Amino acid sequence: MPFNTILSFRLYNQYGSLDNSKPFQPFGVQPDKGSYLIIGSNEWLNKGTIDIVLKIFWQAEPPKNFTDYYEGYSNALFTNHSFQLNFSILHNGNWYLLNTEPVSLFAEDENSGDVLPSSAFYLSVDKELLLSDSLLNNMIPLFNQNTKEGYIKAELVSPEYGFGASLYGNSLSLIVLENTKGNNLKLPNSPYTPLASRVEIGFINPTES
Repeated sequence: MPFNTILSFRLYNQYGSLDNSKPFQPFGVQPDKGSYLIIGSNEWLNKGTIDIVLKIFWQAEPPKNFTDYYEGYSNALFTNHSFQLNFSILHNGNWYLLNTEPVSLFAEDENSGDVLPSSAFYLSVDKELLLSDSLLNNMIPLFNQNTKEGYIKAELVSPEYGFGASLYGNSLSLIVLENTKGNNLKLPNSPYTPLASRVEIGFINPTES
């Protein structure tokens, strides 16, 4: 089954359009629950059931261990699997969930357990969600409130506190206070913000040989 690389596509997050030719923050400056990345193409329309493959390459390697990175954050526990996504596809103006369970934003090395410098997602999409009245004149549709087809969404659905921006100030203050009492606690790291170097996307059509 050949892999069909999509060379031309559009990217957006909740703040607007993104440029895949240079590093970008796929979920914004301070990602929180509900932040999202959406990818638009017309190449997967009217293809029958397909598997869409999305790869995100990180500009700077994420922390190898998020539990260690977020040490000192009060009332929160972060792990490499804390950051979870739901994927959905736009069809007839409505979003349809593609995964039955949230999936981890970051991939791990099977041996070391360290976070890897890229993440890959495999999304099986039924042909009924890919049907369109046209191929949109071979143009990738701009995304707005009137867009009906041609986009998939990766939405951050957990943790509740996102990447910890809302927790950082209080956590820092508590540790600074403790250190004024003669303790020597490590100051917490600033909240991590994912930075992608690029996104790659394509699809596999199981009916092709």
